[in-house]
Amino acid sequence: MRAGRERRSQSQQERFPKRGTDWAEDAAAWVLASLGLIAAVTSLFIGMRVHGDLMDRAEHEAHTRSSVNAQLTEDPTPRMPARIEQDAPLTAKAPVRWYDSGGNLQVTQADVPSTDHAGDTIVVWTDRDNHLVPPPTSPYDAVAAGYVSGTILLFVSIATLIALWFGIRNLTWRRNERRWENDWAVVEPRWSGRAVF
Repeated sequence: MRAGRERRSQSQQERFPKRGTDWAEDAAAWVLASLGLIAAVTSLFIGMRVHGDLMDRAEHEAHTRSSVNAQLTEDPTPRMPARIEQDAPLTAKAPVRWYDSGGNLQVTQADVPSTDHAGDTIVVWTDRDNHLVPPPTSPYDAVAAGYVSGTILLFVSIATLIALWFGIRNLTWRRNERRWENDWAVVEPRWSGRAVF
């Protein structure tokens, strides 16, 4: 029974680190792992919060904005050269006219595709005061914003924790290296036989 206790005690001593730097690394690993878990949960929460806020905004905008057909009264004035370098169409300012819900004619400047011409019909969005506004936020935008915000926060958090871990490892390595050099300076003369007793 006593031998079993001695074996257990010996195996426990072998498992425990013997240097202060080992203890520091173990403690840092636990702290950083805990912070990583907190960062993951926080990122999920932030992503869901952003998604929820944008969904509320999308619902509000869907009730306060409406689409109307408007007619271009002049050719658009391009903001950029006519040559299209990308797949997305370029936009330009052009005067448009439409009839509001009260039957009144409205005329104002709007952003339209630069490839349209005078007389073309386009869809514009207006608020309750008959001002032009951007299209309502879509549920897909809300989902994308939630994923992006959560992913960016998680990436930055994990990158920071990894950088901290490597910084701690570097500090403990330097400390161990100095200790090894000091210990070797004491042991080497005896080991090599150069020490005079």
